[in-house]
Amino acid sequence: VTYRGHVGSSTQLAQDAAKHSTAAADMAFVASAMCNNAEVFYDEAAAQWGSLGDATEVALAIAAQKAGVRKADVAGPLELLAENAFDSDRKRMSVVFAAGDGAAAAGKRCVVTFAKGAPEEILSVCTHQLAGAGGFLRQGHAAETAADAARSLERDAVPLTPALTQAAGAACEQMAARGLRVLGMAAKVSYLDADAPATAEALGLAWAESQLVFAGLVGLIDPPRTGIVESVQRCHDAGIKVIMITGDHIGTASAIAASIGIVRADRASTQRAISGAELDLLSDEATALLDPFPSVFARVSPENKIKIVRALQQGGHIV
Repeated sequence: VTYRGHVGSSTQLAQDAAKHSTAAADMAFVASAMCNNAEVFYDEAAAQWGSLGDATEVALAIAAQKAGVRKADVAGPLELLAENAFDSDRKRMSVVFAAGDGAAAAGKRCVVTFAKGAPEEILSVCTHQLAGAGGFLRQGHAAETAADAARSLERDAVPLTPALTQAAGAACEQMAARGLRVLGMAAKVSYLDADAPATAEALGLAWAESQLVFAGLVGLIDPPRTGIVESVQRCHDAGIKVIMITGDHIGTASAIAASIGIVRADRASTQRAISGAELDLLSDEATALLDPFPSVFARVSPENKIKIVRALQQGGHIV
């Protein structure tokens, strides 16, 4: 289901979220809100909704708010302990919060972690999945959402099975083939000794991004800019090869490239796509000899970009 627009048109999503509520779906909404640095706000002077931050995070925040989850409300009883920013190597982001007093037994501290990122990278650090049939979000109880989420992670988490991993991969491929940008969502609850150090160093990558509970997949539409199809066509007409280099899933990249004319059914030379992982296996010389040279490079790293440019230059192309 795709939802467009800002928070003001939230009725339909709220109704659908309640109708199809499961522990996994609710956790995906909470992770979308909490593992997020974007802001969505109503500008009283302009009488319209506005936003600050990365477009992907803005879209996640809007979807979460339409489902009744606002970061400002949920974060009230929480203390941010650590944030592990997204980077092109891990392809993940994670945040660690301490729950308020009363969330853990005496001598313990309740810590909730939320993570998002490339589905395959999120799944690689998950050991459990959410299997509860019933959701935990309660309208009018936003301040208790974090505690409800923690209880769900304890109650509804079961070991991650190969079947679920395969199903998630298949669902990701299907969503990507529709041109959706797909993110995986996960979380976990931990009970640490109250006197243990709760610093960003102690709760860094190795701890935060391990033994997570997989919640699900979120798909976003990132429509091409106006005029891009015409621009690509002019390049083709002028004999200029247009290449897409992106961090998106190869299915997403290929679908978008086809929709804007970078990949064309009538030109076999445009129809090759390759992933960064495949590119890592090739030498600079082997990359330069690819024939046809790919029109789409997906899930690339900064090192991959340098290799692509070198290969093209080695072939006598102006980049």
